Amino acid sequence: MRILSSIGLVVVFLSLSNCAVSQEYDLDLAVLPLAQEDREQATIVYVDEEGAFQVLRSGSNKLFCIADEPGDDRFSLECHPNSLMTYLERKEKRSLSEYRDELDQGIDEDIQSGALDFPVGARSYFISGRMNSGDKVPDSARVWQEIAVPFASEEQTGLPTEDAGASPWLMGEDSHGAHIMIGYRTVAWERLFD
Repeated sequence: MRILSSIGLVVVFLSLSNCAVSQEYDLDLAVLPLAQEDREQATIVYVDEEGAFQVLRSGSNKLFCIADEPGDDRFSLECHPNSLMTYLERKEKRSLSEYRDELDQGIDEDIQSGALDFPVGARSYFISGRMNSGDKVPDSARVWQEIAVPFASEEQTGLPTEDAGASPWLMGEDSHGAHIMIGYRTVAWERLFD
């Protein structure tokens, strides 16, 4: 009987903990970068202190969004195909390490050997900006999309490697994180909800 009571308390505690976490994050806002028809079925995660993804809401489509970290001065939303989840979680953990160069080399090797899946052509969606001190929302936000083209070069793609604004351009040339930037522009905060 005592064992069952202890298990019950643990289950209740975990349930309450998950409720508290999900209440801190704005789940409706987390899916904002996606097209309207994809928002309701997308999985939503947050990044814990160790760089691991924790699920706030399970979804049924092939997309997931990383919720904005509440309480800081930066606003950041990003949504990706599920095929990038393992890579992006590994990248988050890398950002917390002092051995970034070694970890980058490991990611390069794993992608090139096929041990880490990083599909060419995976499309991701982003919105970011700085919070203003008044109403705690950005005055404006940068909006863009990325298409993953690991290890691509300017020569291969024919795209410029300098910021071309809303026109497509290649960022991170010759690296595992190489991607085509699309539609990079600044939008007034209110316009995001039109």
